[in-house]
Amino acid sequence: MGSELRSLTNIARRWWWLLIVAPLLGVIVGLLISSRQETLYAATAQLVINPSAGQGSIDSGTIQGAQNLANTYQQLITTWPVLDPVIQKLNLPYGRDELRSKITTEAVPNTLILTVTASDGQPEQAATLANTVAQQFHDYMTIQSKAAKVDIVLAVPAQTPTASYAPRTALYAALGGMLALLGACGLVVAWEYFDRSIKSPLEAVAAVDASILATLPYDRKLKRSSSGLLPMLTNSADPYAEAVRQLRTRILNVRRSRGRVRLAITSPHTDDGRSTIAANLAIAFAYSGFTVALIDADFRNSSLHERFEVINDRGLSTLLLHPDQSWHSVTANVKIPNLSLIPTGPVVQDAIDLLDGGRLRPILDDIEEVTDVILVDTPGLLDYGDAFAIGNQVAAAIVVCRVGRTTTGELQLAVANLLDAEVAISGMVLNRQKVVSWNRAIVQAARESLPELSERATVDDDEAIKSLLHR
Repeated sequence: MGSELRSLTNIARRWWWLLIVAPLLGVIVGLLISSRQETLYAATAQLVINPSAGQGSIDSGTIQGAQNLANTYQQLITTWPVLDPVIQKLNLPYGRDELRSKITTEAVPNTLILTVTASDGQPEQAATLANTVAQQFHDYMTIQSKAAKVDIVLAVPAQTPTASYAPRTALYAALGGMLALLGACGLVVAWEYFDRSIKSPLEAVAAVDASILATLPYDRKLKRSSSGLLPMLTNSADPYAEAVRQLRTRILNVRRSRGRVRLAITSPHTDDGRSTIAANLAIAFAYSGFTVALIDADFRNSSLHERFEVINDRGLSTLLLHPDQSWHSVTANVKIPNLSLIPTGPVVQDAIDLLDGGRLRPILDDIEEVTDVILVDTPGLLDYGDAFAIGNQVAAAIVVCRVGRTTTGELQLAVANLLDAEVAISGMVLNRQKVVSWNRAIVQAARESLPELSERATVDDDEAIKSLLHR
C-alpha cells in the first residue's frame, strides 16, 4: 500500500501542471461557451381548470375528471388555433414553429393547474408571450370547456422576470473544469500505462544490473548555446554542476583501485545529453587537478568543438588516418588548464572501419601515458555501431539514460549489447531528472521493494544511496 501511494504521489508530482492547467482551461472554455449563448428570460402564467361550473357539489370523481382534462388541455396549448392568433395579435416576426419552441406547458401533478411558460431574450416579451398564449387558449377553449362542465381561469398572470435563467455561467464553468480534470486524469493514466520510459533511478536500477553513478537534474538554464551548456564554466554553484562533481567523485571511487580513468561516455540514442555530460565532467576533473583528455568520437554528430567554441579542422580522424602523427598536434586550445580536447576532425566515410581496425587503442595508450583521465564521447549505442568499437578499446563505459525518454527496453538492450561486445560497464548516469529529493524512509522502502539494491550501497554510504535513490 505504501509503495502504491508513493507511486501515485510521484505521478502527481510529474503531472501537477497538467492537473492544474487543464481544469483552468476547462473553466475558461465553459465561460466562453456561456458568453456565446443568448441570454434568456422565462415568465410563467398559471391556468386553473375549475370543475365547479354548473355543479352543486364537487366529489373525487369530478376532480379526477378535471385533472384528466388538464393533461389533455396541456397538449392543445401549443396547437395552431392558439399560436397563430397570438402571432397576429403581437405582430411577431417569426412563425408558428419558432413560437412553439419558446413555449413550454405543464400539468402540475395532483392539481388542477396548467402552467404556460414563455422564454425570450427580452424579459417584457417573455411575460407578454406567456399571458397572451394563456389568454388565447382560454378564449379558444370557452365553448369546449363549458361542454365539459369546467371553467378555465387565468389565475396567476405572468410577471416580467427580473433575472435570466440562461446561460448558467457558474454551471458551465464548473462542468468545464470537471470534464477537463477528468480528461487530464484519463490522459495521465493512459500515458503512464503506455509510457515505458525510465522516470526514476529506482526504475533504472531495477531494469539493469548496474549501479547509478549520479543523477543530473533537469536544468532549464541549460540553453542550446556554447556557454549555456557548460555550467561548470559559467556557474559552478548550479545544481547541474554540483551533480557533475558528485559524478566525478563516484567515478574516482569506482576506478580508484584500477589506476587511471579511461572511460567511454555513451547512451542509447544521440540526444540523451551525453556530450554535455562528457564536456562538464572533463572540466570537473580538470578543475580538481587531473590532466584530462576529452575525445569526441561521435563522427555522426560531432558537437564538443561547438561547446568549447573551437575549430574542428583536425582531430581524431586525423590521428586515425595518420597514426604516426602526435596526438598533441590535433588538440584544440580550450583555454582550460589541465584539459585537452581532441575534436572529431574532418568527417571520414570509413570512420567505423578505422575504429574497428584497432587504430584507436594505440592512440589512447599514448594519451594515457601523460594524462590521468581519458573521456571518449561516442555516438548512440542503438543508432550506430561505433560505440561498441570504441568500448572495446577503453577500460569501461558509462551509460547515460535520459529520464522520461529512454525506455526500459532501450536501456536493457543498450546494456545487453555492451555486455555482448565484452565492454565493461562502470555504471549509469540519469540525465534530466526533474524531481530530486530523498530521505531515509524512501531509502528503506526502496530496499524492501528491491532487495538487490542493498548490495550496491551500504546504509552509511550517503553518496551511494543518494545516487541510487534520487526520487
